[in-house]
Amino acid sequence: MIGVSYMDNFLIGSPNTKQGQRDHSLCTHGLLARMALKKYYLRPAKCIWMQLTMDLLGMKIEEGGTMCIDSAKLNGIHKWLRVLKDKKDV
Repeated sequence: MIGVSYMDNFLIGSPNTKQGQRDHSLCTHGLLARMALKKYYLRPAKCIWMQLTMDLLGMKIEEGGTMCIDSAKLNGIHKWLRVLKDKKDV
């Protein structure tokens, strides 16, 4: 199981097995209980639960924990100017 937080983004990852799902549920409930104690609130519309893949900070996290750069972000990098000609390019 893995847990990651960055600013206001939380990720809990676990194996896609029955035991992994039980552990995932326990970890999720533990996180929610701690957040309630500190009076942190979530927006339900922004919450995504029990996904096999997800996007986080421009990265795609796939089943098994494989991470890759989101293709839209990668295309933006390829189109980036290589040679700066004047101040406007900065």
